[in-house]
Amino acid sequence: MKATRHQGDNVKKQGRKSKTRMFRLQLESVLQQKNMNMMQLSRKSDVAYNTIRRMVNEPTKDVSLAVLVRIAETLNVTLADLVKINEPPDAPQ
Repeated sequence: MKATRHQGDNVKKQGRKSKTRMFRLQLESVLQQKNMNMMQLSRKSDVAYNTIRRMVNEPTKDVSLAVLVRIAETLNVTLADLVKINEPPDAPQ
């Protein structure tokens, strides 16, 4: 059976504001500082390799606090070391 396309599939939703992520994970740089790779972190933290890979490759994706805490404890860093808070674009300076 051939998949059919609906007329609106490629149309952008009008009136929606794009979400600006307020945070960015810094896992890749922390791993480099600790001389550790993603596989080693996965084994030591008992967090799935694919979860860690996603956190490195897509640093603005949502991730659970429990996973962040487990990784921070494994790397012996604080949560603040793993997460960079971005200023909103319309924030007063």
